[in-house]
Amino acid sequence: MASRRLAFLAFAAALIAVLAAPAWAQPTEQPKGFLVGLGGASMTKTTSSVFGGAVGVNVTPHLQITGEVGRIQDLLPSFTQEDIRLAEASFDPVLKIESRVPAVYGMAGVRVLGPAIRYARPYVMASGGVARITPDPVFKVLGVDATNEFMSEPDIASVFRNENRPIASIGGGVSVTVAQHVAVDLGYKYSRIFIQKDYLQSPDSPHQHNRVDVHRVYFGLGYAF
Repeated sequence: MASRRLAFLAFAAALIAVLAAPAWAQPTEQPKGFLVGLGGASMTKTTSSVFGGAVGVNVTPHLQITGEVGRIQDLLPSFTQEDIRLAEASFDPVLKIESRVPAVYGMAGVRVLGPAIRYARPYVMASGGVARITPDPVFKVLGVDATNEFMSEPDIASVFRNENRPIASIGGGVSVTVAQHVAVDLGYKYSRIFIQKDYLQSPDSPHQHNRVDVHRVYFGLGYAF
């Protein structure tokens, strides 16, 4: 929770700074679309970096069709971390487990633009697509890497298998023109990845989960065309 509060505070501070648009920024005619590179932080059980890019095409002055691709460096869910701690406790101090859960995603959606306020324009968005999740667990027994041996067990390999899963996102932000054809984006997205109940969790757990929730704050530098 502390990491999420810090991320939101950083986002708010950056938003205030960007809204004080520089005097040399010049408003331009309505563009046909945009390209933007994105970077930021994602928050699940852990906080990790996320980066990618997006493209948008104007359908009307207030509606854009968008596409986005990116990589989340680690979306380790809290329930996976809890199962890991339980497994370690059963063999303590013999077994130690570390795991990262990176994911690459692609989504398409819409972005609805609000009225311009000086050089800033707020927006809300919604999108959906597919996330390719590739868990990367490391098992150590008395300090010796035994990952291959553990992953040769069908039950363990199934829990940490690579998987393509549906992802849906909603969010909002603001785009601020800083020069002709150049804008910065600041925003927040809430994403939900829908998983199967035997994935990233112990089949013996009394509580089975069917989703991974990801919070993202991001900064983007874009070109309007």
